[in-house]
Amino acid sequence: MLQDYTYVEPPNLSNHRAPTPAHFRTGVVPIPSTSTFDLPYFVAAVSRTLATQSGVNDVLVGLAADRTQVRALRVSWDENTRWRDLVAQIADDVKTSSQLPTISEATRSLGLLDGQQPCLAVICVGTLDQASPPLHPIEFLYDGAQGSTCLSASQSVFHPSVSVQTLEQVVETLHFAQNHSAIPVHSIPTMQDKLLSFTKRLSSDEITSVYQHAPLFPFVPDYLHRWVDYMPNAPAVRWYDSLSLDDLHPSFEFITYEDLDRRTNQMANWLLRQGLKQDDRVAICLDRNIHFHVAMIGVMRSGGCYVPVNLWASMSCGP
Repeated sequence: MLQDYTYVEPPNLSNHRAPTPAHFRTGVVPIPSTSTFDLPYFVAAVSRTLATQSGVNDVLVGLAADRTQVRALRVSWDENTRWRDLVAQIADDVKTSSQLPTISEATRSLGLLDGQQPCLAVICVGTLDQASPPLHPIEFLYDGAQGSTCLSASQSVFHPSVSVQTLEQVVETLHFAQNHSAIPVHSIPTMQDKLLSFTKRLSSDEITSVYQHAPLFPFVPDYLHRWVDYMPNAPAVRWYDSLSLDDLHPSFEFITYEDLDRRTNQMANWLLRQGLKQDDRVAICLDRNIHFHVAMIGVMRSGGCYVPVNLWASMSCGP
């Protein structure tokens, strides 16, 4: 089963530089029912969603019927595989799940290191038990009797907002597969913007809470102020006049955040004194050196629009 399988590691979507391993559990979401093949359809939807995140079409997902033994189920497809065929194959594997390799067997077969998980996620079948410890960093809980699901994911892998979004993508894919079983699996539903990017579903304040290291600013140059307050003497721009593989220690010029802030303010005030109006265009024909960055931010601070001009490209085009 795993002879030609290539190990797939889930992408890090934690959005934290030092994430906590603590699990975040989403709310319970109802899932559409077909009365037959409910679990195989759910497995197919989970596999397709996670495969999209990882850019593959061959994944391992864990299947746990009683939380005591996790079996590794391989789900793969090509451009001709239809949803109904994939679901039928999964249904056969589920019926004979006792013959599937255990997690430890899959780990040994793939030659994985300590800490590496052979499966992208584990699907736990049964009631949505709040007390049971997680079996995997990404764990889908599936209650077929109640027609509901939720997702418990380590914050070292998924940010809570990503967990919610991923679960909604799974449910949307499940609904799509059930209603379009005759089309190829590589076709996925056209999802709403809020399911494609959490920037479409969250407010500016909520986005800022996710990216605390890069808060939103209404005016781009204001981002410079944050670094002036945080590390005024740190280099904001470094300019290397020339780079060569033969020179291991090339010389460079630099400007600190504090000096860049001061000089861009001077540039902006000078432009305003020259009569620059809101949205006026200002051509900048410079190398991408320190002076270019001063001019660019200075133009934006004055309310103008900077227009970078490549002198050498202009000369090569002729008069």
